[in-house]
Amino acid sequence: MRKQLLTIVSISLTVLLMYLVISSVGLDELITAVRNANPLFILLAFLWAQLLNLPGVFKLQGLLRAQRYRVPFFYLFRVYHIGVFFNHFLPSNVGGDFVRAYEIGKTTHDPATSLAAVFVERLTGFMVLVIFAVIALVTRIALVENPLLTLAVLGVTFGLIMIVWLAVDKRLIVWFERVLPKPLHKYLAKFGKFQTSLYRYQNQPRALLRALWWSLLFNAGAIVYSWLTALAFHQPISLLDVATIIPLTMVVAIVPLSFNGIGLQEWAFVLLFPLIGVPASVGLSAMLTIRLITLSTALLGGVFYLHKQFRREAAIA
Repeated sequence: MRKQLLTIVSISLTVLLMYLVISSVGLDELITAVRNANPLFILLAFLWAQLLNLPGVFKLQGLLRAQRYRVPFFYLFRVYHIGVFFNHFLPSNVGGDFVRAYEIGKTTHDPATSLAAVFVERLTGFMVLVIFAVIALVTRIALVENPLLTLAVLGVTFGLIMIVWLAVDKRLIVWFERVLPKPLHKYLAKFGKFQTSLYRYQNQPRALLRALWWSLLFNAGAIVYSWLTALAFHQPISLLDVATIIPLTMVVAIVPLSFNGIGLQEWAFVLLFPLIGVPASVGLSAMLTIRLITLSTALLGGVFYLHKQFRREAAIA
């Protein structure tokens, strides 16, 4: 009941945010921007979007290889896209990560190590994104005078630090063993295995550096993706200007208020694009187009998942 209530609140807030964002821009201006869109740049953005998940696949493969698990690339490609699919249709941005960890764990027969690899894959991406966002905030501090945006960046940064602390501090297990009832200790044992797998990466600096490198490529690719999409609605737009605001919009989307950041990221686009001399209607049009393109890419993961399910059912039959 509690989860259902939180989902209802999240969806309601999402609808409210989208209404406020569209109202602030003006429906007529939004429609005009969409009508004048350049289909060539939308096509280029779509094609570029198909490449954006590749750094994550290579990163995950490298992290698993560091733990002596050689998982085929195309298998991870399918699993990664399945995770993207669930990230879009579950009320959080990380639900698909648990799906990935579960599927990879069935292949490696080592759920703890698989979860640790998925965790590090996502964590390194967050770390690079937060670094990008902090740099963007500092370089644009004279223009970005919105306390909510600054609070979002600081909040996500603090959340990242807390996640790392909770994941690596072994003293927490000892403390939880003291305060939690014994029936729950079996979950602590599983978490202990996860921590042990996580600690192995301390002896794998090259794997971590490669993961950070792939994360850097992904975030740079996301900036280019947003730039290409924005060019479809307004020209010219400086790539450097876009690079200074997109990390901020991506960080805002992580804040766990709306359904998968919908409404929050649109608000950030509408707020920040005028700061680089681009109309808010263009920012909103670009973000809505990014939503549609990303959703079409996520549906590929749904196809992979259904195909896997069909094969499993056929095998059972």
